[in-house]
Amino acid sequence: MKTESNLSDSHRTNYIKILCRLSQFHDKTKTLKETIREDVLSFLDSHQKAENVDPLHKWIGTYNVNRALLCHFFKWLYFPNMEADKRPKPSVIENIPRLKRKEQSVYKSSHLWTTEDDDVFLRYCPNKRDRC
Repeated sequence: MKTESNLSDSHRTNYIKILCRLSQFHDKTKTLKETIREDVLSFLDSHQKAENVDPLHKWIGTYNVNRALLCHFFKWLYFPNMEADKRPKPSVIENIPRLKRKEQSVYKSSHLWTTEDDDVFLRYCPNKRDRC
């Protein structure tokens, strides 16, 4: 995958971490080629948190990132000799939906800068052109 996609070290580390967590989740009883769709679904569903624990539904972002990494990896694992954009989804990851967050935005109006915050920031800008 590194040769094919020219992955950065941090991106490659993310793949390794997610694959290790998937393997540990199933007690290392299966190889990645032996993993079935139900294994992937139960692993992804394990990220779900209760409303009172995660009221902003941040777990959905983790779920979607992990889903995307696993989809890309399993396509490569099952079809390594095909071009990346032509690889079909193997049955292990087929029809695993991307979840949508319930919130429009996680930001509140209190997170935005006030006019006074802008003035303080601009007062300390070293370059005049940054003040426009």
